[in-house]
Amino acid sequence: MDSVKVLSSNLNSVNTRRRYVKQPSFGLNATQAASKVLTNLDDVFNKMPSSYEQRREAKKLIKEGLNKTERFFYKLGKSMGEIQTTLINAVGTALVAPIFIAYNPIAKEDKETRVYSAWRQPVSAVLAVLTQVGINVPFTKYLNKRASEGRLGSFFDLSIKHDSNYLLAQAKKEGIKFANKDMADDYIDKIHVEQFRKEVRKKTKAILNDPEKYTRIFKNTLAPSEQRKMEYFGISVAEEAKKITIKQIKQVEKNVKGLKVVLGLGLSLLTLPPTCSLLNWAYPRFMEIIFPEKCKSQKLKGGK
Repeated sequence: MDSVKVLSSNLNSVNTRRRYVKQPSFGLNATQAASKVLTNLDDVFNKMPSSYEQRREAKKLIKEGLNKTERFFYKLGKSMGEIQTTLINAVGTALVAPIFIAYNPIAKEDKETRVYSAWRQPVSAVLAVLTQVGINVPFTKYLNKRASEGRLGSFFDLSIKHDSNYLLAQAKKEGIKFANKDMADDYIDKIHVEQFRKEVRKKTKAILNDPEKYTRIFKNTLAPSEQRKMEYFGISVAEEAKKITIKQIKQVEKNVKGLKVVLGLGLSLLTLPPTCSLLNWAYPRFMEIIFPEKCKSQKLKGGK
């Protein structure tokens, strides 16, 4: 027990001494440091690792470590978009739902009536695809374009990180073609990193022009020499700017996503009455053309 007390006492003594150790004092002050870093921003950013190269290397390592099945689902996940999701839902509605309706063992209706009802699902799926692809998807693209161009206000401003589909649309206008999906992804990543670094540089300048912010960072920057102090201070300011930029991008992306959900829901509610009316009009006529005998036997005359 005595040895434990002695050890504890020694550790407390060491920690106390560390707490009161003075950092080397240099002739450099916060304002001078901010001024020098501001005039040598290129040196600061050149010493920071390239996010673009890191991301490319990470993607390469991920792909190399996947087996064929995992690679298939990886590519599937990367290629999934609103149109693909709509088509998958439509396939489920058109092929899976009718089976459960037609062969429902607890249904009270006879088999012919159940089969007649089951055919409503494929017609409904076709109308859903036409509605989604014809109205919702173009509307989403329009929102992405407006947000990427900064025309929806600062709350939804994606000009600091353009939407991927918007970038691909712009590339198509400029005649840029991609041999495969990986090349398109690399193109998007490169532009995103360029935009990110531009925004970080902008925010770094803003910090270096704000005495309250750069003084706080300067005081918290520890270094063994004045030269190192300058180097560490510049990187610390840039890292602070990176954190602010990342937080801003995440928040704006979240805001845009929420806007899409709210407006998409409103658009769906607006298109629901005409879609249902169209389904009620088209379905009986479709059945009379495909299964005229069944309609006669069930006394279900289309549109009458």
